[in-house]
Amino acid sequence: MLFCEVCDHEGTEQLRYTKEIYVRKDGLKQMLAIKKIYMDYETAPVGVSHMPQFAWELVSDKKNVKQKSYELQIAKDADFTDLIYNSGKTESEESAHVYAEGASLESGKRYFVRAKASDGQEETDWSETASFVTALAGKNGEWEEGAPAWKAPFVSAETDDSYKNVSKGTYVRGTFEIKKDIKEAYAFTTALGLYQFYLNGKKVGEDEMTPGWTSYRRHLLYQTYDVTEYLQKGINGAGAMLAPGWYKGVMGLTKARNNYGDQTAFTMELLIRYTDGTTESVYTDPSWKGCDSPVVFAEIYDGETYDAAFEIPDWSKAETTKGDWKPVQLVFFDTQVMRAQYAAKVRVMDRIPAKRIFKTPAGDTVIDFAQNMAGRIEVTAAGKPGDVIELHCFEVLDKDGNVYLDNLRAAKATMKYTFAREETVTWHPTFTYMGFQYALIVSYPGEPKAENFTACTLHSNMASNGSLECSNPLLNQLHHNFLWGLKSNFLDVPTDCPQRDERLGWTGDAQIFCRTATYLMNTYTFYKKWLHDLEVDQTPEGGVPHVVPNIEEGRTDGNWLLRQGPHSAAAWADAAIINPWTMYLMYGDKDILKKQYGLRHVVSDGGAMGLVVNLHHYFGQHAETIATALKAGVDAMSDDPRMVEQAAREAYELGILKEEDMDRSIRCMMETKLRLGVYDRENLNPYDRVTEDDIDSPKAREICKELSRESIVLLKNENGALPLDKALKPEDIAIVGPLGDTWYQDWYGGTAPYRTTFLQGMEVLKQENITFADGLDRVVFRCDGKGLAVAEDGTLQMADEPDVFIKEYWGEGSYTFKSVRTGKYLGARLSESQGEKPKMGQIAADREEAFDWFVMEIFHVEPQDDGSVVLTNRFHYPVYKDAEGFFSFEQTEGIPITMEVVENGIEKAVAAVRGKKQVLLALGCNSVINAKEEIDRNTLELPEEQEMLLDRIAEVNPNTVLVLFTNYPYTLQKAMEKLPAIIMSATGSQDMGSAMAEAVLGIYAPAGRLNMTWYESIDQLPDIDDYDIIKGKRTYRYFDGKELYPFGYGLTYTTFAYENYKISLKDDRLLQISLDVRNTGATASDEVVQIYGSALESCVKKPICQLLDFVRVKNIAPGETRHIALEIPVEELRFYDVISRRLMVEEGTYEIYAGASCKDKAVSAEIFIPGGKRGVRDLSAFTAADHYDDYENMYLTEGHFNFKAVRVQDETKEGVLVYRDCDLSDAAVLALHVKSEHGGSVEAFVDGVSMGSFTGDTRTCEFRSAPKLDRYAEEEVKERNRYREPVYEDVEISLADRPQTDGVSEIRLVLKGDMRICYLRVLKNKSTGKIQMGVAN
Repeated sequence: MLFCEVCDHEGTEQLRYTKEIYVRKDGLKQMLAIKKIYMDYETAPVGVSHMPQFAWELVSDKKNVKQKSYELQIAKDADFTDLIYNSGKTESEESAHVYAEGASLESGKRYFVRAKASDGQEETDWSETASFVTALAGKNGEWEEGAPAWKAPFVSAETDDSYKNVSKGTYVRGTFEIKKDIKEAYAFTTALGLYQFYLNGKKVGEDEMTPGWTSYRRHLLYQTYDVTEYLQKGINGAGAMLAPGWYKGVMGLTKARNNYGDQTAFTMELLIRYTDGTTESVYTDPSWKGCDSPVVFAEIYDGETYDAAFEIPDWSKAETTKGDWKPVQLVFFDTQVMRAQYAAKVRVMDRIPAKRIFKTPAGDTVIDFAQNMAGRIEVTAAGKPGDVIELHCFEVLDKDGNVYLDNLRAAKATMKYTFAREETVTWHPTFTYMGFQYALIVSYPGEPKAENFTACTLHSNMASNGSLECSNPLLNQLHHNFLWGLKSNFLDVPTDCPQRDERLGWTGDAQIFCRTATYLMNTYTFYKKWLHDLEVDQTPEGGVPHVVPNIEEGRTDGNWLLRQGPHSAAAWADAAIINPWTMYLMYGDKDILKKQYGLRHVVSDGGAMGLVVNLHHYFGQHAETIATALKAGVDAMSDDPRMVEQAAREAYELGILKEEDMDRSIRCMMETKLRLGVYDRENLNPYDRVTEDDIDSPKAREICKELSRESIVLLKNENGALPLDKALKPEDIAIVGPLGDTWYQDWYGGTAPYRTTFLQGMEVLKQENITFADGLDRVVFRCDGKGLAVAEDGTLQMADEPDVFIKEYWGEGSYTFKSVRTGKYLGARLSESQGEKPKMGQIAADREEAFDWFVMEIFHVEPQDDGSVVLTNRFHYPVYKDAEGFFSFEQTEGIPITMEVVENGIEKAVAAVRGKKQVLLALGCNSVINAKEEIDRNTLELPEEQEMLLDRIAEVNPNTVLVLFTNYPYTLQKAMEKLPAIIMSATGSQDMGSAMAEAVLGIYAPAGRLNMTWYESIDQLPDIDDYDIIKGKRTYRYFDGKELYPFGYGLTYTTFAYENYKISLKDDRLLQISLDVRNTGATASDEVVQIYGSALESCVKKPICQLLDFVRVKNIAPGETRHIALEIPVEELRFYDVISRRLMVEEGTYEIYAGASCKDKAVSAEIFIPGGKRGVRDLSAFTAADHYDDYENMYLTEGHFNFKAVRVQDETKEGVLVYRDCDLSDAAVLALHVKSEHGGSVEAFVDGVSMGSFTGDTRTCEFRSAPKLDRYAEEEVKERNRYREPVYEDVEISLADRPQTDGVSEIRLVLKGDMRICYLRVLKNKSTGKIQMGVAN
């Protein structure tokens, strides 16, 4: 067959000119045909976790043929009667990257695919049917490449510590019963360690070395198998053989063991569909058993030892009774990191018989396979009990023709089999591989012959892409070497070598060979998997490890390379960029670019660039702002684009912005647009098809309701006041309060597609109307003898009859007024585009909500001596009147207005609650009034009128529950004193009202927790501008007073007991915590288990406690116990050490406790955690002034040489900086980098003793080595000082008279005036003799 294949950059042409003849189903010759269908570049993927992209290969007997249209069908059956997708005839030249948009998939299902195409003149017949099998869907049925909804636990036969440091293999097994006829069945399996899966005595599938090597803690692959033919009616047996592999074996540059964990474990989910249409799932569970296997040793580097004496006949069959089987242990693993593997699995790819057996000059017996490869040897031998087969694999002979093992380094590469009975066996290792051409026969029963040995190559299953054969034998051999280099090093990860004690995924090797590999074989799936590991193994700042998977993570010693730095080497780290780009060039597929390159561009806040000049006055020109921001990494400016463009042009013309700066920014934005599909062809961008119906789907509503329920917090519940008595009738209940029948939009919550108020939620559930009063006054306004009313155009005008307005007070002087007649809020028009009569500041009622960045519906009421009031707007401009109406946007005299109450809201509410069996008082906030980014709250109290309403309602009817809708804390002293129950929810959720109604009525048990401390008084907080949470004792971490409600607090309708609390340290880096949570009450409820830690002693001020982790355990039934197991990185306990200038876990004893809030130590334990120790300050290096240990009256500001400056905050007082643990041995001078404009001072103390000071400013002072100035020189100094600006100077203070100590010292700097300091250091030489001219030192 002669052929020439052409594929353009986009992958749109895949037409082959061929002499092959295709025959149609009607017997006629077919000149245009579809030869093959691909799904995600594979012909038969099994374990697809997303709708694959489709492609097909067209062949024709003609040249220059192009596809004009296609038709693609996907069905549940091979007859295509049950279609899930039919493209119909689609006009398109695309024969690759074709997407079946809108089709939905099921878990564990085989789907059938076919296609036909036309070149405009001839149409192909339907292609041969292809198929793919799906893996498990996500938690909510999603079909994206993500975590499956995994339910099965991991089970392990390694049930005690004796397994941690050995390399044994184990068995696990279980049984299950099938009672009905099977239609189809699929198994989803994986392991921690290597595994082989068995059903009813048969190994399932052809895969080897599963689940492969990944960054297990962040990425674990699971496999999907069609097991329909493996199952039987009745009792079935399932099991797995396990071995350490990459997971817990000895691996890496440092030869460490247990790199990812210290227990092998297996998990299985089996999905069975029966012929009657029902389904059943079978899982690994605690009933499974485990024991040791005949694999007594298995390591990647050192090989495998198999002892047949430990074999258990029919171990995976249901009826087996042999073996020392013991209960398995459940092993916790985060299933969120699991992903399905659908192709590129490791298999035996070639079987190469031995070419010869020969004797070396040294007398060794050696097998020669005449090809260097990676894999294992299958050996056949007849033996008797105790006989041993032992082979050592190696690559080359030395120059004398003898065995050469040095290039294996420490790797043993040995395979060993011990006979248990007299028999002939054919055996090969299962859980290792070697790189070899030769094998040294150490032991073999009988005379070894070449036919007894077969080499089995192992590598990822990838289809061949092309081959080369020419007349030049050297070129042919070079190509052959390329190909076998790939085969030997593409065993699940792209390694550097297959033979020695390394075999790591070196990023540099993978990068440089990527394009060559892709020419040779279809490496798309292989590299896609590896690139995911590269992505998850990158450091937080984006550093790329030297090897991926990064088995050496966290190690910076033990190897010469790691000591140079553990990541981000040139060429090696480039794999993160070059490999995805190469895959794009070779396959034309943008998906891999979108995934690997990620979002990198930075967007400024709205209007931020303009404010730098207009408000902050940091720069005087927008050009300087744009240039500085762009260089700092901001790519998109959310400002007036005309300003940004003009400023960028000016910056470029001024030379402060270069073309390469703009190029970098544009690239970042283009990457984002690429991910968003901006450059995708029409109909290929999934975001184009998102509608309002997608956002407001039943699924979205369900999620919103769940989130609304889970956010409700029960704060107080005396005597079981909540939930309400089910016997209460609607007429027994009254709802009162301004938040009872309102729904306020949150600024960042978006526009809700629907909304429910508390009253609506209660009435829906009670199915009748409920008495309601909002407690708000109704008022009218009069002016100059006339009433004020809303005109047809919405403006406020004089009228004979005044309109009635609902007056609502939000505290801190802020009122809103809503027209009863029109339902719209009174406000001052901020924009001239508002309303039909656009005029800035005009008073009008034309907004249905009080809502905007600046809420112009806010008014302030200023009482006058004559009983009238003056209204002022949001910015305190008074309301005045002119010929066109009422306005408020000038500082002028306001017009007196009479505000008359026509209905007393509190008295109406009081009347509504009299005689009611239950009152629900709904109070709280409007989250855009007296809050939000542009306003600071000055109180923690409820608005005064809400407090008055609470007083009156509690007095009249003590059976009152406070239902609080708020986005921030209140102090609530009166409510705590007078009311039996308080329940709260944040505002802004469209299901806010219905979710709260469910909680109040007991349909749902609230179990939310407070995400901030609620204080008893605002007096417990420091000044709002004091950002030091440590000194100011802010947040639960440092607040040591009595709070109203602590961080993490929340009650529910039941009680829980915490039991069997255990804590241990794994590999010095993971806290392993387990406990049982038991519902000791009578109501099913969630429980939020919170884990806190605190250092029992420390060299610095540490938090009183800090949240390390939490888990919401859902729907625990009365009497039920749930087991919780968590792994928490000890890095959660890090703090920034100002001496070493790094984040550090301090070595010491920590208390780790679990409870229902930060104050609830339900269970607790102490544990010693190894870590870093605070060192000694080396002041011979530049030491940042802001790296102090303590301070008084100082704040940070902009400094010099990339150092921040520290300066006195209140210049009427002195400021202090303290630096402890300073090494002053051999120190002669303390140099301080300081600046002062108007004059100040800095005095240095060592261990309490003054060393000297500098007084003056750094504008007029001069330092020089010179004699005393004469009169003329002094005049020159004065003249120079007239033109000078203050600069940073190094002032020197002698340490000659410092107190002598054998240990470390404390330096204390006392600053006065406007003195600021950037850094300090000590000099070992004596003073340079600099003299400060004009100022005494």
